[in-house]
Amino acid sequence: MSDIAWGTFPDWVAAVGTVGALGATIAVLWSEIRQRREADKDARWAQARRVSYQVHATATYEVEPGPDGTMVANLEKVVAYTVTATMTNSSVEPITDVRAVVMGPMGVLKMTDYGVIHPGQQGMVGTISLAWNGGPPFGFTGHLRFTDARGHRWQRSSDSTLKEVLDPGAEDPSR
Repeated sequence: MSDIAWGTFPDWVAAVGTVGALGATIAVLWSEIRQRREADKDARWAQARRVSYQVHATATYEVEPGPDGTMVANLEKVVAYTVTATMTNSSVEPITDVRAVVMGPMGVLKMTDYGVIHPGQQGMVGTISLAWNGGPPFGFTGHLRFTDARGHRWQRSSDSTLKEVLDPGAEDPSR
């Protein structure tokens, strides 16, 4: 009735062993690919992680209303701020195409372009003085866009957030 040759027990052991070996090979290969991708990502982010950018604001003085109670734009009080932004390249390679932006509630306060920031170099974007209606200091922020030695474009925000700019054509709105 049955003309099918099912083979011997050793044939079955060999077949199962072959399938198991193929599965183990695929699992090891998949693990190796994942490890290489993570190592490549770490290497890609290594230099960018060593670039910092800070924006600091200091209230320098307050201007009270004049004797007649009037003031510029009839504000109750004006506070003058000095805003300083600094960047540091702590990596061992230069960064290029550097653009530093300082933002305030009115938008872009200062934008500075640099060609190259060398390893260990610190750059001051500048000091900005401005007056603002009283109350607590408002947030000054900013970001630094740069290209690393491998040609990857990055943005470091003043809150220490780092992200890779995947579409360099879609530059920041401050351009």
